[in-house]
Amino acid sequence: MDRETIVLLYIYLMRRGGHKLIQYALGFSEGVTRGIFKSLVQKKLLKPRRGGSELTEDGIRFLLEIFRKNHIRNIILINVEEIGQEYKGVSAVLTVKKITKPIIEIRDAAVREGAYGALIMIYKNSRLYIPPNIGYLDKFYPNLSKTLINSLEPSEKDVVVVVWAKSLVKAFSGLFNLTETLVN
Repeated sequence: MDRETIVLLYIYLMRRGGHKLIQYALGFSEGVTRGIFKSLVQKKLLKPRRGGSELTEDGIRFLLEIFRKNHIRNIILINVEEIGQEYKGVSAVLTVKKITKPIIEIRDAAVREGAYGALIMIYKNSRLYIPPNIGYLDKFYPNLSKTLINSLEPSEKDVVVVVWAKSLVKAFSGLFNLTETLVN
């Protein structure tokens, strides 16, 4: 996933974002960040504003198309402190209704992109189940389970994924590689 798309995704999730916030949150240098912002404004995907830039309608459409191609219905930044305080997390509900590949293969797709780990779950009986036979997420990480269900609002049999890494860039990249592996 390219840096421009990662910046758009972060601003989409945060609703707004300025140069300094992006530098801090994503770990980009000032020069790289300014170059990305300039390019996104020229492409009419980002609109500079006082208090932080925001996505244009074209920027939103661009991201929604990426979500559609990756079968993402809903996506959020997630606190993964129960897993490890040093990690940044991202989670998504996917429009995929069945997992046909081995869970390890899907998880490894995220790890290959720099993620530290990933959980692939199925929402059933109002709980998040970790296949193939691990059990329910709330037995291991009750706060994370509650947050995911309340924030993502999955439906019965939805696939829910959480990817965590040392940086949001790696978490985002891991998520998109995971979804690509899951659906192809």
